[in-house]
Amino acid sequence: MKKLICTFLSLFVFLSIPFAKAEETGIRFLTEVFLGVEVQKNVIFGQVKDRADKMLDLTMDIFQPKNDTMTKRPLVVWIHGGGFVNGSKENMSSRCEGFAKLGYVAVTINYRLSLTVTGVIETAVSDAVSDSQLAIDFLRTHAQEYGIDTEQIFVGGSSAGGITSLHLAYENKGWNKQGILGVIDLWGALFDLSCVDPSDPPVIIIHGEQDTVVPFALSPALIGKLLENQIPYVFFPVKGVGHGVKPSGQFSYHFVEALFMYRFLKN
Repeated sequence: MKKLICTFLSLFVFLSIPFAKAEETGIRFLTEVFLGVEVQKNVIFGQVKDRADKMLDLTMDIFQPKNDTMTKRPLVVWIHGGGFVNGSKENMSSRCEGFAKLGYVAVTINYRLSLTVTGVIETAVSDAVSDSQLAIDFLRTHAQEYGIDTEQIFVGGSSAGGITSLHLAYENKGWNKQGILGVIDLWGALFDLSCVDPSDPPVIIIHGEQDTVVPFALSPALIGKLLENQIPYVFFPVKGVGHGVKPSGQFSYHFVEALFMYRFLKN
């Protein structure tokens, strides 16, 4: 594990050297090559019954690079946190804007929230995963409209969003996972490790070592399963940090997420 982390960090340092010059020309999917973005807010992608048995419109915000001439762009779907009881797609708006400026179609989604997560975590996760699947299916159907390459999809999120992303990508319940190239797990967890198999996508994991909300120990446990199935991963255990990892100093984790994704793009 240490060898892999060191290799990735060495790559990070190596690629960082020419970036001051690269900003002049731009490296799509690694540096900001677009100054602005276009946003379509509150696009309805499905209807479901919430926990109060009322019909709920599921909505997403779609961020696209402004004045982009590429007709098929990789997609990254961001899923917000909030313990499955609160939070909103707006929580991931700044992240979507940043990745759209790199050249991605970046989407942040809402999903069903539970009245309480106590004792019903499996139901809460199942609802969130189901709604996220609906979102991706909607984007697949409307791929031409939004300029999406359906063979290049990333999913990611923080906390509950990280949990949802991992279960969406690794559970085997009949949903079509084709085109999912990677997962960005920000202090989330996969509860059922038995569902991991060698065909599953790579993952980048960022997790505070002092996290007790989503226990840190769940990340090394997942890595053990990834190693067993020879699934590529990158792991950033963050010392002295609890739940939620904020960039500090000159080091931004947003960059290593983009670098991870770049590694697995098809072209």
